[in-house]
Amino acid sequence: MSSAFAFADNEGEPDDDLASRWLDTYLDLERSASLIRCYAPGMIPGLLQTAQYTREVLAIADPDHATGPHPQLAALEQRKQLLARSNPPRLWIVLEQAALRRQLGSHQAWREQLDHLAHIAARPGFSVQIMPDHAAGPIISTVPFTVFRFAATHRGDIVHVPHATGAAFLDGRREIDAYHEIWNRLCINALGPERTSDIVAAAAAGATL
Repeated sequence: MSSAFAFADNEGEPDDDLASRWLDTYLDLERSASLIRCYAPGMIPGLLQTAQYTREVLAIADPDHATGPHPQLAALEQRKQLLARSNPPRLWIVLEQAALRRQLGSHQAWREQLDHLAHIAARPGFSVQIMPDHAAGPIISTVPFTVFRFAATHRGDIVHVPHATGAAFLDGRREIDAYHEIWNRLCINALGPERTSDIVAAAAAGATL
């Protein structure tokens, strides 16, 4: 397997340094991309998270650092500015329906997160599709991933795939083709973006999804 970048848990390298390098690379790609496609099977993707939702995620995923400053939380405001630019990247998200049932934090914080998701999904150039449970998205892809595309025609796509001990940033032709195929299958099986507003509103109202 070839990769543009690979960050894994190397003996002797502090975990904080590894996380910082991974996050810096990811943010650089996010800033320079013209199109960001993301499959999120388990939770609201980072670019669409509110600050409180991010805190709740970190409290579960990284409890040793949950009470102090965290690089992902520090980067959140910077990432919000990306979507507020006059020329933001196009955004295309496929989100598992199960993530809309997984309330993190208080009811108020969860409602704010769902309202924020609905607001982003309604903006021109941003598309959010919900993958219903019966479509079995995790069978199509067992892991979350993000595909970055760039305006420069000489620059190929890069795929980010997180894993338990780090992350990989892939640019091999066969790898890119494989993830394009997976992405197409996810989009075909997900509900159309015109359905998203009603589904998120139902989740916010506490309806059974």
